[in-house]
Amino acid sequence: MIAAREDAQFAGKPGEPPREIAHVATQERPPPRKMRDFPGAPVEHSRVRWLAKTADDTEAFGARLAASRPGATTFATVHLFGDLGAGKTTLARGFLRACGVSGPVRSPTYTLVELYETPTVSIVHLDLYRLLDPSELEALGLREWAVPGYIWLIEWPERGQGRLPFPDLSVTMAGGINGHEINVSATSALGETWLSLVENTAGAP
Repeated sequence: MIAAREDAQFAGKPGEPPREIAHVATQERPPPRKMRDFPGAPVEHSRVRWLAKTADDTEAFGARLAASRPGATTFATVHLFGDLGAGKTTLARGFLRACGVSGPVRSPTYTLVELYETPTVSIVHLDLYRLLDPSELEALGLREWAVPGYIWLIEWPERGQGRLPFPDLSVTMAGGINGHEINVSATSALGETWLSLVENTAGAP
């Protein structure tokens, strides 16, 4: 399945973690069963790996994703996977801060959704941990935000399966002895371009 692999080490600047970023080019796989309500199907193209040793490191990676985000003429979705405490909200906070959000950023565990509007982009932050059934998403009126100029950050997206847009980036986070490992996969052409920009700027000052 793996066609090529290219690894690179980046020392990082002060205040940023030492990190390893690995790019894996894979063959396209047959898409999974089409989910209803939203068109398209995800196909994994490439992957970036980041080792976060502290919460600040996790926020720094969220900020890097934001700095490389698509333009305002697109609609993009990021799915955030990981157990409780894996750092999903911390990454989302770094993303939001880099987009210009200055107020408190908390996971919308009880409200399920929080909308942040900035001069350049609107960000929908979803936390579906307490969602009992995917059909409950209909009451949130999310469809009006599934338009160009919006980016969705979705924690626990597996709980909304069948009622969410397919991701452009799929982020899987897991704790380990040396820190939290963050694996990001591109699952659309937009995501592929986005992830390429993240990788190409990984060693930039």
